[in-house]
Amino acid sequence: NNDESPFYPSNLSLTLDNVVAVAATDRLNQLAGFSNFGPDSVDLGAPGVGILSLTSRDPSVPLGYASGLFSGNGTSPAAAIVSGIAALIYSEFPQITPLEVKRRLRGSVDRLPVLLPLTVSGGRVNAFRALERDEVPPAPITDLRLVDGASPLTLTWTATGDDGQEGQAMFYEIRYLTEPITSSNIRFAQPVNGSFPQPAGATETVAVPAKLSPGTYYFLLHVFDNVGNMTESNQLEVVIPG
Repeated sequence: NNDESPFYPSNLSLTLDNVVAVAATDRLNQLAGFSNFGPDSVDLGAPGVGILSLTSRDPSVPLGYASGLFSGNGTSPAAAIVSGIAALIYSEFPQITPLEVKRRLRGSVDRLPVLLPLTVSGGRVNAFRALERDEVPPAPITDLRLVDGASPLTLTWTATGDDGQEGQAMFYEIRYLTEPITSSNIRFAQPVNGSFPQPAGATETVAVPAKLSPGTYYFLLHVFDNVGNMTESNQLEVVIPG
């Protein structure tokens, strides 16, 4: 669990826009037994068991022949698959930023039950969906607030859709900090492992698992659609009394 035992460079995905942490899945769409995972720190899964690749171990054998191939396992081939899809995204959208590529990769996954509690996106990478053209973001969330009297601290809001108020968004990102959250400091804000979106109009609730020390905290919720288009909520100020 990379959330509990940070592993680098994988855990740099928490703070760097151009790092994507990848778990490995097998042919049955299960998490590979050797794979890393982490609901806050591992972005998505990709095939990593029985991956056929070229080898140059025997330089006398032309590549592409049976003895020039090998079947390998690991998060390394899984990461290579995601890297290839990222390259396809760049070729289709030349002006895209690294953060937008990361969001598009996470938003376009195929959801897998086994990955829902173990990765940020809850799914395995999908090259076809990652190249979809969609310029309509989810509608903004304007009613992020506390559930009165709840313990632990619990946030609630009304779900918006994939396209404005239509459909179902793909995933949430909730963070908090001891000062107002801006684009320059959001990478230092602590993530809250939340639920995946319900259809537009549903009431969402997420408990903050950490026991917060007395002080003032600012919570911000981002909602993403299936290609990484994003909108954010109102910023919620919470005071924890001493």
